Amino acid sequence: MDKYTQLCADVDLVILDYMLTGIDGWERLNEMLRINPKRKVVVATGYSMKREREERVSQLSKAFIKKPFRVKELTTSIGKILDSN
Repeated sequence: MDKYTQLCADVDLVILDYMLTGIDGWERLNEMLRINPKRKVVVATGYSMKREREERVSQLSKAFIKKPFRVKELTTSIGKILDSN
């Protein structure tokens, strides 16, 4: 998060792996949004979550994709997000 905090002004979009080893994706997503509530975040995960958590993550992030995903899915999501504003 230190690097993100330093470079936050230069970041247009973040791709967050929800289940990185030793990192809670929910906490990380909320940290990023506390720093910049308008941050564009794509959350990717290969793990299943409880429905309520998945819905909340989908609401907070700009896109939610399940792994494994195809590059086209990712680039389409990124394109839509960056073109949206």
